[in-house]
Amino acid sequence: MAHPDRLDGSSDPSPADWIGQPAEVVYARLLERDELGIEATCRSVLRDRALLLELSVVYAEALREVAFECEIASLEDATDGWIEHSVVRATDRLLDRQRSEEDAGLPFDPEDYRILRGIFGLAPAEGRRASVHFHALPTRLRRVFQVLILDDRPLADATELGLGKTPELLQAILTAFEAVGATISPERMPLGLRGEG
Repeated sequence: MAHPDRLDGSSDPSPADWIGQPAEVVYARLLERDELGIEATCRSVLRDRALLLELSVVYAEALREVAFECEIASLEDATDGWIEHSVVRATDRLLDRQRSEEDAGLPFDPEDYRILRGIFGLAPAEGRRASVHFHALPTRLRRVFQVLILDDRPLADATELGLGKTPELLQAILTAFEAVGATISPERMPLGLRGEG
């Protein structure tokens, strides 16, 4: 039986079913219903790459990327990881745009950096600059930050994950805060270093 939410009216959605459709048609349909799981893929890519980007901003960029790819891609391109690769390209393009716009001093919407500003306690005007500097850090360092600060896990967990020993981990945290022009308060220190109990 045909599915009413499918571009071609068929059942069992697959990225391959979307190939060859006009970008504007794909984009409009994805705005109605995220049948390809793009938002979930965005969450996964942000987590896997330890990126502090707004999900809504990445999702909007990824929708455009997937719609464009659907129009120009061939069936051979519609592999299992095709959507994830599109989301990765979208995040890379977003980070590149942030850098070039920051370098050019162009205006920006502080709401696009709300999560990052909240994590580091920054003023709205500091959002894009902080994002550019944080995302220029090596992935391993961002992952240390993710595990110890965002996930609030103990140092031993980061060591078990192969992210380094205590001195390296602490230096990574300090480097992340310094990169964005913020200071770390005692209560933000990794578990085991807060003087608790």
